[in-house]
Amino acid sequence: MHAGILAADKPAHRVLRQDMHEIYLRPVLSADGAGGVRAAPLQSAENGKAMNRLDRAYRLVPKIACRGLCVESCDPVIPSEAEEERIARRHHTRVDHDRKTFTCTLLKDGKCSIYENRPLLCRYWGVVEKMPCVFGCTPEGGFIAKTDEKWALRLVYER
Repeated sequence: MHAGILAADKPAHRVLRQDMHEIYLRPVLSADGAGGVRAAPLQSAENGKAMNRLDRAYRLVPKIACRGLCVESCDPVIPSEAEEERIARRHHTRVDHDRKTFTCTLLKDGKCSIYENRPLLCRYWGVVEKMPCVFGCTPEGGFIAKTDEKWALRLVYER
C-alpha cells in the first residue's frame, strides 16, 4: 500500500493524485521565465502530427470500468500544448481549476465534460499501477504496461 495513503490530513485519492504529478510531470516541466512552470510543448498542433501523437498515446491506455466515485480526485493537471489545443478547438474551453475547491472546472454535474478528450494524466488515473483507483475500479486487461506508460508520456509531452 502507498505510504502517502496513511496521511491523516488528506484523502487517499488526493495523495495519490499529488504523487502522480510528482512522478510524471516533474521530468517534463520547464520554467516559463516568470518563475512558474508549464508543460514542455510537444510540437505545433497545426500540422496534424501532434494530434496523431495524442491519438496514438491514448490508444495505449486501457479502458477502465469507472463507477464515477472519483470526482474529488479531479485535481488540476498540466496538459501538453497539443492537448490544450485539442480541448480548446473541440470544447471551446481550457483545463483549469476552481480556486476554492481546487477541483477541475471541467466537472459538470459530477462528471468530466470533456471525457473523450481528457488529458493523458487524467486517463492514467486508475490504470497505472502506482495510481490505483482507491474506489476499486479496475482497468480492462490489467494495469497499463510500463513500456506503454512511458511511450504514451513521450508521445504526448516530448517534442
